[in-house]
Amino acid sequence: MNDSTASIPRQFAVVDIGSNSFHLVIAEYDGTKLKYLDHVREAVQLAKGIRADKTLAESYQEHALDLLNRIGERLRGFHTENVRVIGTSALRRIRQDTGFIAKAESALGFPIDIISGLEEARYIYAGVSHVYHLQQQRKLVIDIGGGSTEMVLGQGAVPHLLDSMEVGNLSLADKMGGYENYSREVFEESVREVRKAFGRTRLYERRKEWDVAIGASGTMRNIATVLKNMDLNATGITRKGLETLIDIVTRAGDAREMQVHGLNPDRVATFPSALAILATLFDECNITHMQVSHYGVREGLLYDLAKVRHHYARKDETLTQMMDFYGVDKALASRIADYALACYSRIENKSKKASLPSDMLIRWAANLHEIGKSIAFSAYHKHSAYIIRHANMPGFTKDEQEAISLMVLNHRKSLKSLGEMKQLGIDYGALLALRLAYYMTRFRTHDTLPIVMISRRKKTFTLEFDTGWTQKNLFALGDLDRERRYWESAGIEYDIRY
Repeated sequence: MNDSTASIPRQFAVVDIGSNSFHLVIAEYDGTKLKYLDHVREAVQLAKGIRADKTLAESYQEHALDLLNRIGERLRGFHTENVRVIGTSALRRIRQDTGFIAKAESALGFPIDIISGLEEARYIYAGVSHVYHLQQQRKLVIDIGGGSTEMVLGQGAVPHLLDSMEVGNLSLADKMGGYENYSREVFEESVREVRKAFGRTRLYERRKEWDVAIGASGTMRNIATVLKNMDLNATGITRKGLETLIDIVTRAGDAREMQVHGLNPDRVATFPSALAILATLFDECNITHMQVSHYGVREGLLYDLAKVRHHYARKDETLTQMMDFYGVDKALASRIADYALACYSRIENKSKKASLPSDMLIRWAANLHEIGKSIAFSAYHKHSAYIIRHANMPGFTKDEQEAISLMVLNHRKSLKSLGEMKQLGIDYGALLALRLAYYMTRFRTHDTLPIVMISRRKKTFTLEFDTGWTQKNLFALGDLDRERRYWESAGIEYDIRY
């Protein structure tokens, strides 16, 4: 990845690889506010190119990679810590083994974080909150994207409920057969689809617990612009204005024949479905007027980059919250992490193919490996892995979260999903070190832990223990013998010497 020392210290860049459009935003932060320096937007409609088998059609790949190459040229000279690249709904849907993500990262010169819908919602709220402070009023923030719709309830700068609905203006338009023959019946069918999806969200039960409704996306801004240009209302979006636009669209029958003013040409195809989503949310949440923010997910990311220069601060905060919530024994977690890291540092011939930072992965997994005990002690490692895989973990990428889940799943008992671990770029040596630390500390005593020398030759690990220690710890030797069988069952030789 691009790690040029020619850093531009006060400039930050965000690349948003969306389902409908790709955005590049470059801004300068003066300590209080953002100053925009450049903005590139191009409609790619990536979501339309995703096939049933979750691969991406060649023509869409070519368009996307061509644009990302151009964006990569614009980002030359930026240091990695000043750039954040995110993928949202479309990239969440594309299979990770297709090679597209690797090509996209190569084109950009920077890693891509495929964030969850909840993480996206958190950044949207952060961006909006820098404009709409409203400390005393409860905010309902809605962002309609191409592949999903994010919704947040919050107050001040604090989001209280983050939610994401897998319905966006592009995905809904495709499901309803495009923008031709868009009758009132098709519109009502679209509304039923949205209402069904919204009814499954967590926000549904609290959909009227707000004081101010705010829209935060290009879709919302376009609708507000059309309403203003047609003298339907002066600011924001109103229920009456929406109803008028819906009537115009359904009477036209074809979105290309709509008599609306100020609509971006590349948004014509998704405009009817955007109206259906917004009208449904207005109805369900009892909204009569919505303010429209020019800040959203990209601004939230820019402020995050400007104020929290190192993402480990966000990760540490998330880990601490999870450890506190699940009652983790922090002293034990720290002891396991320290011993595992010491073991890993002694491994000769570490894997050069590992794409994730092994030392951090070991510590993250050690911190969270016991959280599943809150469900049940039996098979707790499976419960822990499930929680980690499905939790909202701000600061962590999708790949990092998946890697932690796999490390935790495999920290004890039989080895599973080693193929997935290899695909994610996890060093088996890191897993071996974590497992060794677990077995050496599981009695929670404060005895001195043994120094282990570890060597690796292709698919063989050799562990050398001090003879004096092994003679005093026969139970641990039994664990090590079982460990040898686990590894050999997975096709990896595990030799113990003492």
